[in-house]
Amino acid sequence: VIVVSVEADAARQRLNGGAIGIVDWLDKPIDQQRLLNALATSTQAHGKPRLLHIEDETDVRKIVAQLLKDKVKLSWADNLQQARDLLAEGPFELILLDISLPDGSGLSLLAEIEQHHPASKLVIYSAHELAPQYLQQVHAVLTKSVTDNDTLLHTIETLLATNQPSGS
Repeated sequence: VIVVSVEADAARQRLNGGAIGIVDWLDKPIDQQRLLNALATSTQAHGKPRLLHIEDETDVRKIVAQLLKDKVKLSWADNLQQARDLLAEGPFELILLDISLPDGSGLSLLAEIEQHHPASKLVIYSAHELAPQYLQQVHAVLTKSVTDNDTLLHTIETLLATNQPSGS
C-alpha cells in the first residue's frame, strides 16, 4: 500500500507504525522520485531484499557480507558521498549504518533516509553510542564491540521479515 494524501504525515503519526503493509506515505503534491522508490519497493517483494551497508572498515564489511550471503542483495558505501549516490538509485529494505565515516557522521544521512526512504528499516551498527535524540529514527542500535554475529544476523533477519507481505 502506498498512501497518497494531503495529510500523509499526520495520518502516519496517528497510526504510529500500526498499519501493516504500507510502503510509504506521500504528501500532495507528490514527489515523483519518492513515488518511484515506493513503487520499486512494493514490486520487489518476491526478490531478495536490498540492503545498503554504509561502513568504511573492510573487515566489518566482509563479515557482514559472509553473514548475509545468499540472503540479500547487498550494496556497500564506505563514505557519505557513496551512500548518497546509492540512496538516489532506489530503495533499500534495510540500511546498516556506521556513525563514524571518513567524510563525516553517518547520522547526517538520517533526514535524507527519512524523507526519501521512509519504508527502509534502519540499523545503527557502530563502535560509537547513539545519542538518545536519534533513537526514535532507527529500528535497532547495535554496538560493534558487544554484538556477536548471531545477534547481528538475527536483528537483520527479523527486521527484513517485517517488510515481507503476509504469506511470504
